[in-house]
Amino acid sequence: MFYHSFPRKKENQDSIKKGLAILDSFLKNGILLVPEIIMYQREMKDKQMPLKKYYIVQSRFCLTQIDISELKAHENHFGCFHLEFTNDNVYALGAIPVFYLPRTEPDTTKLPLKKLASNYVYMLIEMQTLCENILSLYEIIKNKSDRENVTVFEKKETKYKRSYNVNAKQISDVLDMITLNIVPNPAKSNERKNDIETYMNTTIGTLKGIGSLFYPTDKDYEGKHEDLYNFRQREWRITAGITINGQRLDRELTIDEKDALLKFDSVFYGKKFTYANWEELKRVDGCFYIQQGICEIVPEQEQKTKKESIKLKPVQEFVSRIIVPKEALNDARAIAEQNHFDPTRIVDFDHA
Repeated sequence: MFYHSFPRKKENQDSIKKGLAILDSFLKNGILLVPEIIMYQREMKDKQMPLKKYYIVQSRFCLTQIDISELKAHENHFGCFHLEFTNDNVYALGAIPVFYLPRTEPDTTKLPLKKLASNYVYMLIEMQTLCENILSLYEIIKNKSDRENVTVFEKKETKYKRSYNVNAKQISDVLDMITLNIVPNPAKSNERKNDIETYMNTTIGTLKGIGSLFYPTDKDYEGKHEDLYNFRQREWRITAGITINGQRLDRELTIDEKDALLKFDSVFYGKKFTYANWEELKRVDGCFYIQQGICEIVPEQEQKTKKESIKLKPVQEFVSRIIVPKEALNDARAIAEQNHFDPTRIVDFDHA
């Protein structure tokens, strides 16, 4: 079985009260994908230069694959409320096990292959940048005639200010060449360009999704956890940006929903991150909700529109049971009834 546990223990926190509030939010709104920043470092070829740091924003919902007999010990770290999922329901929601990779630290020169994982992360980020550059070129020429000249600038955050004056037809031909054999090549050039845009957006989304599955094996830089602490958690994740047949399963939060989270925990959701585009935003700005999960793929002959290619149901229905502390049972069942969730599926540890 898989479990999502909450709330993590904190000093001066009423865990029962906070757990009930989180439960109420889940039953009202669905799965909340919350961002975390993971930092990897890459040693530069010039030994006089400091390690280059790469920050990956991971918006995700975490699950742990454990036996129920281990759940009581598990809650000492992760919380005393537990959403329980079967294997099949976790697969249906798109969960994938985390990839645990060692990080490069300044003192690892005696272990050169420990840098291998950080280099993989670095190349993944470079591939994402490459795809974003291709997409930027497409955006520049998509409304231009073949004879027009366009100016391509480097991104603002780079220290070089190079620019290129290029004919739009030349860029179009280069894009065709780069994507040859990976993007369908219809007869109409406009359709071809649209395919390039769709493919690049899909590829960027895929690379971001993969990046959201990394987690370090070694102790954190603050020294809070020992080596392999994270690895032992057997974590799986549902990540942001999952799209099926052109339908994205998650959505951004409304202003009111963001305000509600900030009111609930202003310190946690109000913490600021510097995102990949160098924009500084609050954690709440990187949150997403998943409210429905796929329960069935509709045969093509039965589809009237593309949106009918999948059947969805509320993500709450993918939960087998909700296990709560005994002293919270009555309140939790009352919250379930208010949100039209079967209260008999909420149990305490004595009856789990």
